[in-house]
Amino acid sequence: MSERTADLPPDLEFDLRIRTWVYENVGPLFHELPEPEEDDAPGPGERYRQSKFDRRMTAYSGTLEAVESLLELFPIRDLTKARNEQVRLFVNSRGGVPSPPYASWYIDGKLLGPSTEWVGQCYKEQGLDASGAGEPVDFITTEFEFMEYLCRHELAARQTGDRPALEQVLDAQRRFVGEHLARWLPLFARAIRKGEPIPLFARLARILEVFAEEESARSFTP
Repeated sequence: MSERTADLPPDLEFDLRIRTWVYENVGPLFHELPEPEEDDAPGPGERYRQSKFDRRMTAYSGTLEAVESLLELFPIRDLTKARNEQVRLFVNSRGGVPSPPYASWYIDGKLLGPSTEWVGQCYKEQGLDASGAGEPVDFITTEFEFMEYLCRHELAARQTGDRPALEQVLDAQRRFVGEHLARWLPLFARAIRKGEPIPLFARLARILEVFAEEESARSFTP
């Protein structure tokens, strides 16, 4: 990802690269925190540095600032503490989980609500099936994987000049962001903050807030 994409305007290229990076690298942090980076297995911090993003060339400058703030904490010094906090915030807590990482909790007020079925249908329309993933299909990590998939298909369609494919994938992104992600990510971020998290997850919440806002402002035009 360090080389420019051929035949794309620089600003569009940067926007697409940043979006893809966030969906690829932020989503998994709600599921599993990385071990300290090794030379042969770069973590999110090293992958970010290799991407050479420039805030002046993108509409996602707020997202870049939030990401850079998060990555100041990588590699994570006390991985055990961070993983315990991850469990408390998102998996299991004596007083109740402060911030369940599932869209239906914020959209429907319960787990496995109607929005879960809607998400599954969006996957099926793209020929995908996440029913065997071990989590409900509206788990944030799975939803971010889906958007990463769409971003990569957008890149391929733009590179090959496939206008029908580009229009189809942009329409899918527009629906998923506008009708879904924009509705629940800010609420999820707020719930994380209310849980009084350690700085790692407070900064992760900030990424969700800013990224959801900047994604919502995107035009999704060919």
